[in-house]
Amino acid sequence: MKTILRYSKHHYIKTVSIFLITAGLITSVVGCARETGPAPPVQYDLTISSTEGGEVTTPGEGTFTYDAGTVVDLVAEAEEGYRFANWTGDVGTIANVYTASTTITMNDDHLITANFAKEIEFYVGGTAYDWLGMRLLGGYWTEVEPLQVLKESGMDWNRVGVLIKHYPIGYPESWCSIEYAEEVMKTSREQGMRLYLFFFLSHTAAHYGHQPCLPEWENYTVEEKAEALRQHTYYTTKRYKDMGFNIEIYEIGNEIDVGLCGEVAPEDKHWDIEWLKENTWSKQAQMLKGAIDGVKQADPDATILLHLGASFDPLPASFFAYMLESGVPFDIAGLSFYPSYAEHPFYTITNLQHTIEEVAALGKKTIISEFAYPSSPNPAFPYHDAPVEGYPITPEGQAQYVAYFLRWAYSNPNVVGVFYFYPDNHLAETEPEIHGDVVPHISLFFNDATPKPALSEFKKFKEEVTALVGGN
Repeated sequence: MKTILRYSKHHYIKTVSIFLITAGLITSVVGCARETGPAPPVQYDLTISSTEGGEVTTPGEGTFTYDAGTVVDLVAEAEEGYRFANWTGDVGTIANVYTASTTITMNDDHLITANFAKEIEFYVGGTAYDWLGMRLLGGYWTEVEPLQVLKESGMDWNRVGVLIKHYPIGYPESWCSIEYAEEVMKTSREQGMRLYLFFFLSHTAAHYGHQPCLPEWENYTVEEKAEALRQHTYYTTKRYKDMGFNIEIYEIGNEIDVGLCGEVAPEDKHWDIEWLKENTWSKQAQMLKGAIDGVKQADPDATILLHLGASFDPLPASFFAYMLESGVPFDIAGLSFYPSYAEHPFYTITNLQHTIEEVAALGKKTIISEFAYPSSPNPAFPYHDAPVEGYPITPEGQAQYVAYFLRWAYSNPNVVGVFYFYPDNHLAETEPEIHGDVVPHISLFFNDATPKPALSEFKKFKEEVTALVGGN
């Protein structure tokens, strides 16, 4: 009994001692942990790659780890013969996805790619010819030469329209006559602008769904119209060539989606592709061949563009594919893009991108032949008053959208140019009864002929591009 009691006592003491030692150790460990300071910062990985044609030099390529909130410099450099296009991937915190030198803020793991495209010339210009009529008939543009301002602001090209009509300048009826277009191109050349000529292939303004035939041609067969168009384009092209004009792009017809020269689809058939092929496009193909042949006879090296008003499915890709299948020879696809056009909410960047990709699959590059964004609403014509989210219809909003769109287009390897529509025509704002059928409030000049903020964005864009590729 004594032995057992003695053993129990010692066992109790030993157990208590172990408990106290353990508690002390735990307290020491906890105390040491408290003395080590705050937990390590949250970190994220940045994984960078590039496509063919260049590399990311800062911070390099691969995976890099940064503390949360770090602003990381990004610098991409293109190889000779290539240009930087854009950053893609997890780009939500990249300051500007369209510039080769920018930053990214690390708020998560990010995987990004620097994209490069083969270097091609990118055309920037405007459709600026109304100023001449405004000067001769309305007393506008007498103190300022609009083409000089446009050229100095970064628009190197002028897109000039010509009708099937002779009429001396100085009369209302002379708008876009052969003589009128000649005078506009003469002034464009004096200002150092490059020339893009578009044939209306009508005696009056022609555009999407409205393609009038000359009265004297109304009873012509399609074959006879094709021959008449050939003679018109040959005569006009030769006249301008003989005058020394270097026309670098010829647009055959303006917004010819659903008709040409009086052969126009009824409105309820505008999106019926099979009907258009059988009843309208087949006729257009014959007439386009005639008109293109006339240009080529006078200027064998001519670059030919076909221009559509719609830039969304299903029409453009189907039209261009049909014309190629029908043997219509053209080099570039032209599209109109009016993102504030409420009656056609399909004018979105997403739809435009998809169309451009479809056209590229046919082996053709795209020029945005007409593009504009309003600087103020127009109650008389509200169908152009639907603002793109984030870009209010104000002078500042117009400038912001122009800046965005120029860089978006340039970043697309399948887009080779952008032409702003009617930058010179501020009468669309002040006198809608004179120019009520044109896109209102899109001019890049205020009513007193001073430039709106959007015009400066063309110069900024040109300076950025020049810095990227070098040269003038």
